[in-house]
Amino acid sequence: MTGSLRLAELSEEDARAIAAWRYPAPYVCYDSPTWEQMEREGWAICDGAIRRTQFGSLRADDDPTPAGARPVGVRTACR
Repeated sequence: MTGSLRLAELSEEDARAIAAWRYPAPYVCYDSPTWEQMEREGWAICDGAIRRTQFGSLRADDDPTPAGARPVGVRTACR
C-alpha cells in the first residue's frame, strides 16, 4: 500500500473479516474472539445500528479490488 486511506462504512462482512485477523507474537493480545463469541457477549461491532454510527473501515485507495478497496483497519468512535 503506497496511497492514501479513506474512511468508509464498516459492513458486517468487513467487520467479520477484521475480527478474524490474527497477529503474531507479541501482538496476539490484539486478536479478537470469534464472531460468534462476540455476538453472544454483545460486542458493539456486531450490532448493525451501532456499527453504522460508531465504526468505520479504513480502506486503501490504491487497492484494485473490484468491489472497492478491502479494509486495512477499523476506526471506532465510542461515546
